Amino acid sequence: MLINLVGVLQRTPVYAEGIVKSLGSAIGHAPAVTFTLMAGTMDFFVVQAAALAANSVLQQGSDMSLIGILGANAVGLACCVSFQHEGLYEIGAIRNEVRTIQAMLVRWSVLCLLLALSAALLHHSGERARLWMLLFYGAGLVGFCLARLIVAWLVRDWLAQGNYVHAVGIVGQGELAHQLTGKLAGNSSGLKFAGLFDDHQSAGAVPTRGITELLELAGRDAVDTVIIAEPDMPAKQLSCLLQQLRQQPLRVYLMPGPIALEPLGCASQGSQVFPGLNLFPLAEGPINEMSLLVKSAFDRLAALLLLTAIAPVMLACAVGIRLSGPGPILFRQKRIGYKGREFTIFKFRTMHVSERPNIKLTERNDPRIFGFGKFLRKTSLDEFPQLFNVLRGEMSLVGPRPHMPQATAAGRLYFDAVSDYAARHRVKPGITGWAQVNGWRGPTETIDQIKCRVAHDLYYIENWSLLFDFLIMFKTCFVLFGKDVF
Repeated sequence: MLINLVGVLQRTPVYAEGIVKSLGSAIGHAPAVTFTLMAGTMDFFVVQAAALAANSVLQQGSDMSLIGILGANAVGLACCVSFQHEGLYEIGAIRNEVRTIQAMLVRWSVLCLLLALSAALLHHSGERARLWMLLFYGAGLVGFCLARLIVAWLVRDWLAQGNYVHAVGIVGQGELAHQLTGKLAGNSSGLKFAGLFDDHQSAGAVPTRGITELLELAGRDAVDTVIIAEPDMPAKQLSCLLQQLRQQPLRVYLMPGPIALEPLGCASQGSQVFPGLNLFPLAEGPINEMSLLVKSAFDRLAALLLLTAIAPVMLACAVGIRLSGPGPILFRQKRIGYKGREFTIFKFRTMHVSERPNIKLTERNDPRIFGFGKFLRKTSLDEFPQLFNVLRGEMSLVGPRPHMPQATAAGRLYFDAVSDYAARHRVKPGITGWAQVNGWRGPTETIDQIKCRVAHDLYYIENWSLLFDFLIMFKTCFVLFGKDVF
């Protein structure tokens, strides 16, 4: 009787195993994450080793106290957060060990100074404490230098084998674009030239392809960075191009002219990605590789725990659906997901079975909804099976809600009604989102309603952080039973 739900539940161990496999796959396809994890892990353990070394010298090898261990862990985490905020875990920064060590020296000194001030406020600033702090500071500094020299050597060796970090597409067909092509083709910074792209045919040595093909390559993860090498492009044309590129989670840079190829002797954030180039950033990816890995890991582990906790509730829902009449327990429907890819979403079925597919959006007092289905919708229990979509990597706990490809508002497709609609797909869709917790859920009967939803979704994407996700999940608890749920 419960074969549909039981079949999905039986695959939960498979999904759990998939968490580890998918994380490994993500690391394998994003080497920047591999080296970021390596550098961050080494930095954390350098702090622990420095604390143990200082403790060993002063206490003749006796074990550290619990307070000392907790303090070392706190300082280690603070170091990792500080270094990450400064961008010291980017591949470009890891390669440039001299500049990175200089930046680490400043932050390590500040953290140790704060630790010393904390010790003084707690009346632990005696001669022995000051000596421990000096040993801790010196051992940490030496450890950071050695660790970064090792990681930098590993990165350079990996790049020398022909591997790359970023696949770069160049928009343009003039002399500047071809000069940039030659510079990228001979670089050793982990950049792969993915082609020249322009909607106008070029007679140059390197053939150009259309912007549509560039977007298709980005959708297949074959391009992640775009450089616009047409500094004289009209503003209106540049705006239209950016609107197209914003459909994918791309980094977009503009070359200001030939000066972009000249060494200016100044450091910038862009030069970490493109050493030797002076570019103007127009758009950054919504979530960097490390944050994406953390978000994905949190999503899947949380989904697994939630499914375990609410299994009895889901079983009761399945029984209620089965007793309400014939038909499957789970409702499956095609939705638009990350990078515009279609996927099958899971929900508890709340409507009577129809021979025709349910492509019409739900309306208030919809006659297709049966009695128990109304209860599931009012309590949002029908959304619980989407946790399986999270385990499969198709959705996130928080993100823009996925829509049907043919969804309309006032008779117009969403894609036609809102010019920036496709930009929602730069992140994975979510079970809940910023638009939903701000009251934009329920019907989309007017153009203004879908525009407001898209505006909230884009705000979430542009301002994403883990704390923002936690805030949305917290606020979701208070909007589950809103008046617009039906």
